[in-house]
Amino acid sequence: ELKAYVNGTEVPKPPEGFVESRENKLFTYDVYREYVIVTGYLGEELEVVIPEKIDGYTVTAIGNKAFYDCSHLTSVTIPDSITSISEHMFTGCSNLTSVVIGDSVTSIGRYAFSNCSSLTSVTIPNSVTTIGNSAFSGCSNLQTINSLPTTPPTIGSNIFDGISSNAKIYVPAKEVFFMLCTRCGQSVIPDSRFCYHCGMQLVTVEVEIQLPESVE
Repeated sequence: ELKAYVNGTEVPKPPEGFVESRENKLFTYDVYREYVIVTGYLGEELEVVIPEKIDGYTVTAIGNKAFYDCSHLTSVTIPDSITSISEHMFTGCSNLTSVVIGDSVTSIGRYAFSNCSSLTSVTIPNSVTTIGNSAFSGCSNLQTINSLPTTPPTIGSNIFDGISSNAKIYVPAKEVFFMLCTRCGQSVIPDSRFCYHCGMQLVTVEVEIQLPESVE
């Protein structure tokens, strides 16, 4: 019986368009007729640039947990060919200090960067429309979040739970019409004393939203 591995899970029949699973010195990946999905990381490099193409195929996605617990990683660049960051993609990358997210990413999955305890700043590109539960939870040194979307993304719960108490979120607007509750991750109006989603007292909210002087 023909079998294949998709996102690290063995399946009895290959999905439509699947060709074969391969690996090189850095990655394991699944080849489809028109694209490639990276499923794992084999390298020991501290700084990783995920390629836009492998074996001539465009890399369109990275599987769940592809970089899970790669504690030696310090820097990752995600290319513009990637449209989503999968669940648990970088969970436990405790030495990751820098991540560049491509401008085509529309969604950041659940726990995608959870427990990346060395990450100090992140820029969320304008293309992002959804951020999953606990996407940046446990990033205890995360202090600067540059959120570029002009329309606030749909967000899950606890997306910034456990980040630095001095963290600030920068948004591209002249006026701020919402803020985030760090317990449930939902947006609330700044004048509220309590989050009407979970009841948290907003006077204890650890994340504040500020506008950089350069924003017009």
